[in-house]
Amino acid sequence: MKERVLGNIDTISFSVIKPFGILPDEMTYGGVSACCVDSKDRVYVLRRSDPPIIVFDREGKFLDSFGHGKVIEGHGMSISSNDEIWITDKDGHVALRFSTSGELTMQLGNYGRPKLQDPFSHPSDVAVHRNGDIYISDGYGNSRIHHFSSDGKLIKSWGNPGSGPGEFTVPHALAFDSKDRLFVCDRENYRIQIFNLDGNLLDIWSDHYKPMDIYIDKKDRIFITDQVPRISVLDTHGKLIARGLHRGHGIWGDSEGNIYSCWPQPSSSPVVKLKLKNSGS
Repeated sequence: MKERVLGNIDTISFSVIKPFGILPDEMTYGGVSACCVDSKDRVYVLRRSDPPIIVFDREGKFLDSFGHGKVIEGHGMSISSNDEIWITDKDGHVALRFSTSGELTMQLGNYGRPKLQDPFSHPSDVAVHRNGDIYISDGYGNSRIHHFSSDGKLIKSWGNPGSGPGEFTVPHALAFDSKDRLFVCDRENYRIQIFNLDGNLLDIWSDHYKPMDIYIDKKDRIFITDQVPRISVLDTHGKLIARGLHRGHGIWGDSEGNIYSCWPQPSSSPVVKLKLKNSGS
């Protein structure tokens, strides 16, 4: 069978490997919504059934699962520089932090208590700054970004419903670059909005069709998936480097430049590995 390649061969390209991650016989995927990768290149996948978090090595070998009974419907997933795993429970109205061994170490919000424009009503994603501060997009019921201290105290919230600068219609995913810029996938406004740490708007990038997730690697290359479906790679100024046909509700990368993506609709291959073929350098 011929290899499927996406991206642009003279800049950055990937070979498509699917299925990725073979589950034990007694487990099935169900809907898969997000993923992240720790410092040891272990791949964590968030699914919408119990146990919600499953763990693979970089080659797709099953390692572990955890979080049983703690999540109603998982949505977003990220990992801090200290290997702290964060997820948003969209229908539980909470954000949860786990250790890599599966211990629940923090909860923000209260199960079954959605709030209007306050934390939370169907939150969508979490990004942790390198100083430990926590930023949460909120999300489906609200149109806000909430900034918490590393110990979970609310510092500031910003954003309102709408399509103007600094307003949101489904802020769906978050990511930081090395310049302390917070990127927000403002999904239903078809754009990326960029803020500083205090919530001041810096820039708006268009040319995205309902952006779903965003991942920024150590070279500040910015990977964005949308509902075309496609994946776009941009530089730090927003210039398009590469683009290809690929669907991804959640994406993350490992230390070797490979990208992992997942999709919430049950299928035979809900998790896909994009193996780096050429980095253009």
